[in-house]
Amino acid sequence: HGYTKQTLGAGGSLNDAVALPQGESCAGWVAVHAIDFYNDVSTIWAVMAEDPYLDSFRPGEGFPSGVEYRWSEGSGRDA
Repeated sequence: HGYTKQTLGAGGSLNDAVALPQGESCAGWVAVHAIDFYNDVSTIWAVMAEDPYLDSFRPGEGFPSGVEYRWSEGSGRDA
């Protein structure tokens, strides 16, 4: 929490950082930030996908103990 406040710049308020600026279109603001979010996630995924350590796990392995991995086969029901 403290690190987040330090990296937000002036004020350090998370609410202020994500507030819709006055006079800004809500749809436009969401579109720009959705694209930024997608680009950030894509960058993180690209870095993780190249990590050779991750290749040492079979699908479904590598989770901390107590974590249950679930997926859907497209039927709309949890597996």
